[in-house]
Amino acid sequence: MVSSALSVTLCSQALVMVGADPITSIEDSTREAVICSALYEPMATAALCTYPWRFAMIQRQLALVTAEPLARYDNAYQIPADCLMVRAVTCLDQPLVYEIYNDLIYLDSGDEDEIILDYLYRADEANWSPLFRLAFSQDLAAAFSVSLAEDEKKQAAFATLAMTTWKRARQADGQSRTARSGLRSRLLNARRS
Repeated sequence: MVSSALSVTLCSQALVMVGADPITSIEDSTREAVICSALYEPMATAALCTYPWRFAMIQRQLALVTAEPLARYDNAYQIPADCLMVRAVTCLDQPLVYEIYNDLIYLDSGDEDEIILDYLYRADEANWSPLFRLAFSQDLAAAFSVSLAEDEKKQAAFATLAMTTWKRARQADGQSRTARSGLRSRLLNARRS
């Protein structure tokens, strides 16, 4: 269940957009709070998984699991519990071929290799970019238009508005890192020096 002040603010913004009353807590018994409580977290998680948002990316060294895969791969590594979506698995900055089985990553590696996972996690709302927050509140407004206002025209208008804002949010987020074509691996740089 969500209870941060910022989640309440985002829900209230969306509620006001559709002409409903704002809430003071997601735990309230009002119709608005009950709907916010039911929709907020699944929609937030889904929104975070739609794009490799830089504010929701993290790197971690993976822990080798003692039980080896039955076939095709040398080792299994535990996926961190906070992982929403795997973006890359590397060793010495080189991408590895892998497969996900339940909460494990299977791949070919040496037992001593340092395997790094780049993944999306459930970032706190305080870390969300302003455009992400705006697009998310517009998505909430689209959902609330149907569940609260029962107004499909309003829902379509908010969905269209949110799509435009999501596009702007992705463009802005994409500019927060160096273009991939200009990157060189640390291994290649070390060999050249």
